[in-house]
This record gives sequence, C-alpha cells and structure tokens, in this order.
Amino acid sequence: MLAAAYLYKGDLPAEYVDKKYSNDESRFLRFSGFDSRSQEPVDVTALSLPTLIMWGSEHALIPARVADQFAAALANTTLVVYADVGHVPMEEIPERSAADVVGFLEAINYR
Repeated sequence: MLAAAYLYKGDLPAEYVDKKYSNDESRFLRFSGFDSRSQEPVDVTALSLPTLIMWGSEHALIPARVADQFAAALANTTLVVYADVGHVPMEEIPERSAADVVGFLEAINYR
C-alpha cells in the first residue's frame, strides 16, 4: 500500500518512508479513533472560506475526479492536480507544492 501512496520515488530516502509509515505504532497513531462508519456526513457546500485542494493525478486510492467533485462543491476553491504525483504531493514535490501554497495564500491576502 505504501508503494501506491508514493508515485515519485526520486529523493525520498527509503529510511524516511520506512520510519514514517512502516511500523505499527505510527500506523496506529495515524488512524486511532477513526472509524468511517461512525462519521456523520459533512456538507462541504456550506464552506465559504478560500480552499486549496492539492491532489496527485496518480493517487492510487482516490482518483483525481474526486478532487474535481470537491472543487465543484466548494464555492471558493483553487484546485491543483499534480501530474505524475501520488497521495502526498507535499513530500513528493515539496518545492512545487509549497510554492503553490504560498501563491494561494498571497492571492487571498492571508496575513
């Protein structure tokens, strides 16, 4: 499953990926308390704040068309879909995704 999350294999050291995702404790901490069956549906159409959606075109679990659906449902959205990127653009292409966040915040005059 981890291989599917990371499409880009370039500069991510194997030790980093292994340490971050491969042990039971980190997996437990990441998902403890989450039970999708007990979650109430959320009406995202009620959100009006500026929203940046960053999505990898090669996300193995949730296709990019879902990002399009989010963008269509939210009133004030900027959608960036990264070609040839998987689940974690912030780690796979950190410079580009950080630049997109900065550009987004500048565009909405965030201070």
